[in-house]
Amino acid sequence: MVNSYLFYALALLLLLNSNTIVLCLATTFNINTTNTDQISLFAFKKTITSDPYAILANNWSENVSVCHWIGVTCGTKHQRVMYLNISRFDLSGTVSPHLGNLTFLRYLDISFNNFTGNIPSELSHLYRLRRINMGFNSFTGEIPSWFGALPQLEQMILMNNTFSGTLPSDICNNLPNLKTLYVSGNQLEGQIPPNICKCRNIERLALSTNHFTGKIPSEIGSLSMLKELYLGYNDLKGIYDLTYTI
Repeated sequence: MVNSYLFYALALLLLLNSNTIVLCLATTFNINTTNTDQISLFAFKKTITSDPYAILANNWSENVSVCHWIGVTCGTKHQRVMYLNISRFDLSGTVSPHLGNLTFLRYLDISFNNFTGNIPSELSHLYRLRRINMGFNSFTGEIPSWFGALPQLEQMILMNNTFSGTLPSDICNNLPNLKTLYVSGNQLEGQIPPNICKCRNIERLALSTNHFTGKIPSEIGSLSMLKELYLGYNDLKGIYDLTYTI
């Protein structure tokens, strides 16, 4: 009988310990999930080499909820970062790959700063992103083809940087909602890809002030939602016979 009581006592003790462990793990997981956005933005802050007005230095603090940081807006339901707008802060530095952990992000605006380098591929994880504005910086390298893998993207503004190479031929293959594509003021070359017609809902298309060559693809004429088209200051040649429905 004593052995039986001892067995039940040990079993109960093990059960209580296992529940405690599960509870601790669950609590740790929730804490980590809550802090993901803050950790990601702190990592981004570390890649800022110049903050002349001390906007991030004075405001992005551990003592303040990330949802109250300047330039940051969170969702009311889950308290995750949905909007990041640090345009015109005169910041310098590079874009941290940790921004790719802001998986609830819908709007990203870092325009009119002095960011340099390539756009990290980790930003391809922002599958909820609807608008991205990186215009008026000094980004280099090629325009990433993975922009075409952001299915909810409606606005892509990359104008006035120093992007080189060609415009990805498949950039419009999986962007059914794209309405604005601005890549003017870069160093893009080659031909304008005919597949741009797959951005069927596009309303504003700006490809001017680059080094595009060849003819304007006739497929642009099938973009029935097009309202604004900018192609000037390129090296385009030939006779153009396009029918636009504007």
